[in-house]
Amino acid sequence: MLSISRLLQLPQQVQSLSRTISGADFLAINSYQYWRQRTPIVSFDPVTEIYDRVPLRPFNYMQNWPWVFCYESLRYLLKDESAEFLLSPRRDPQANLYYLWGSGRGPAQEIFSRAMLRNMPVYFFEEPFLSCICPPSYFDLIPDHRFLHCLGLIVDDRAVYYDCYYQSRLELMLNDPNFRLTEEQLERSRRCIDYLVGNRLSKYNHQPLELPKSLASILEQGHGRRRILIVDQHKADLSIYKGGIHDATYQTMLDEVLEEHPDDQILLKIHPDQLSGKYQGCFANIDTSRLTILDMAVNPYTLLEHVDEVYTGTSQLGFEAALAGKKVMCYGLPFYAGWGFTEDRLPSTTRTVRRSLEEVFFCAYVLYTNYVDPQNRCRCSLERAMEYLVELRSEYFDSLTDSTLQ
Repeated sequence: MLSISRLLQLPQQVQSLSRTISGADFLAINSYQYWRQRTPIVSFDPVTEIYDRVPLRPFNYMQNWPWVFCYESLRYLLKDESAEFLLSPRRDPQANLYYLWGSGRGPAQEIFSRAMLRNMPVYFFEEPFLSCICPPSYFDLIPDHRFLHCLGLIVDDRAVYYDCYYQSRLELMLNDPNFRLTEEQLERSRRCIDYLVGNRLSKYNHQPLELPKSLASILEQGHGRRRILIVDQHKADLSIYKGGIHDATYQTMLDEVLEEHPDDQILLKIHPDQLSGKYQGCFANIDTSRLTILDMAVNPYTLLEHVDEVYTGTSQLGFEAALAGKKVMCYGLPFYAGWGFTEDRLPSTTRTVRRSLEEVFFCAYVLYTNYVDPQNRCRCSLERAMEYLVELRSEYFDSLTDSTLQ
């Protein structure tokens, strides 16, 4: 139970609620909502804010944390490689901030309740849109952990960027009618997009850049017809449900694709994590007999070169398709939907400002994301992060060749 003395430390609007329910219930319901009410919408630099709390003792109420290399990124960003991360569910009174990975798997209510009681901030951590070479599922397969090193972090004090129910710092920025990019920033955005698409850089970059023979054969079967790509996601992906959709949405998507494109070649791209057998796709229990299944590893931009339209729920691949100049249909509300350059099957009531593709890219990839240069162990620009990924990917492919020859 929450003691009266602790309740008196809470903001007035939260105290009024606590008079009507028990302390235990107060800890159990809607802690996030009340925490947000006391978080001001002011200018925010997450790295500077966290840096002010060095020596850093962030507390996360979770175990079995898989993203060990994100810790290194945070240490480099803060120039504090001695930062101590408290990962076990013990109540450490010395913690000076609380954090959640993503939207808070595990007992997130505990985090927000304790943050309010101790007047401590809560930050949402996420991997960046350009993350690393290999996904975390490769942890036990890759001896050289540089290929797993996450090249930065997204840090938000409002909400995780893929949560359409609450406005993240990214959405607040894009939805501000007074916010405009300069001509120089727009030109920089175009250059970065050209570099990213030209070098085929995605969130993970371990997939072959060349077109697999099996995929080339499939595409040849649709020669002369338009190609429509449907993007599958794994059911454990919180961006699906935080993006305003659910399992039944994917049946609706399939029905509409088949109705709208009766004579076109329909391709279903399996999520890379599904290939490992650890996750089930959203189309797992749906009749896909009329689709051509793409279950081979291929770089997203290599595939996008051969399709005309892309249908997605909330996948980042939808944004990469837009960057590659493709028409994109969104059935959910990912961070890039609702601004005017995608066709949205789920209308947004909060994204009221029209934004260009270049504006959304610059806000998400440049202003919103914190990158690190692992070689110099310091904060760096998007341009440097992309250059480093290209260099590291070349080393990764060379290592595969060497191991094959051995």
